Amino acid sequence: MTDLTDVLHRATDGLSPEAPDLLLQRAVRRGARLRRRRHARVATTAVSGLAAVGVLAVALLGRTAPVAPPTPVGPGPTVASSATTAPAPQVTVGRGDVGATFARIIPGTITDEHDTPAGKVHEKGGYASDFLWNGFRVYVQIAPRFHHGARAECRRVTRGSWGTETCVRVRDGWAARDSTMDQQNYSRYAGVHLDNGFRMWVMINNSSEEKGSATAGPPPLDVADLEKVATSDLWFR
Repeated sequence: MTDLTDVLHRATDGLSPEAPDLLLQRAVRRGARLRRRRHARVATTAVSGLAAVGVLAVALLGRTAPVAPPTPVGPGPTVASSATTAPAPQVTVGRGDVGATFARIIPGTITDEHDTPAGKVHEKGGYASDFLWNGFRVYVQIAPRFHHGARAECRRVTRGSWGTETCVRVRDGWAARDSTMDQQNYSRYAGVHLDNGFRMWVMINNSSEEKGSATAGPPPLDVADLEKVATSDLWFR
């Protein structure tokens, strides 16, 4: 866990030994198969319905239709639409404002911010940024990458952790907490799968360096602080 590359790989790939691109390709293929099956079921249902209508029409053609009495015409009841579709959640911050938003949640001075352009973020529609908060290197990632519920996704990504990570219910989501986090000093991180379908990942090193320092002691923020950032209302609307 002292290697930032290893931490980034575990956090972004759900602790899977497979490459992110391979996982993404498999997910796309699986989604395509499901869509084809769903379309086939819809087509079969439509054909069956048309056949039933045809049989009923043939049966009715041999009968004499009864003459119904005229129905008085009057104003019908007013039907109010009771079902409204809630808008899908969206990220509210600009790509250049990730550090400033972090500082609104955990006050501090932001410098040396680097924001990944939209076209270069691995997850389509995702955000990635790193910056210095009070001189300590911080990483923030926002990814809309799961569709099966926050708890189910949390369980999926912790499945290969050999029991060191567990899913804990937090505000508006499920956090994957690592029981070995306090056994090293280089960094702290929080990964939260939110109920709105986004994944938040926040990490802080114990220095300004990318891999932290072996002599700097623990980072100034703990997991609870990082989960506070990950579950803040300031990121979404």
